Amino acid sequence: MAPWNYITRVTTPTMVINGEFDFMHPFEESQVPFFELIAVPGDQKEFVVLPTGHLPANNDVIAHTLRWLDERFGPVPRRR
Repeated sequence: MAPWNYITRVTTPTMVINGEFDFMHPFEESQVPFFELIAVPGDQKEFVVLPTGHLPANNDVIAHTLRWLDERFGPVPRRR
C-alpha cells in the first residue's frame, strides 16, 4: 500500500508528528509533500516536527497529542 494513494482521501482533522532528521522519510522530500496532500483545511491539520530521527520520544508524542486533543475536544476534567 502506498500512502500517497490514500492521503488525499483523509477528511478528518489530522496531526502528523515527524522527526526532522528521519532517514527513512526525509523532511523536504517526503514529510512536507505528504502533509500538504492531506485533504483537510489548513486550520484542521497540524504538522509537528521534532528535532529527532525516525522515532520521536514517546513523552513528546504524548504531550503533543494530548494538547491537540484538548484544543479540539476540550480538556478532560481531572479527578481529585
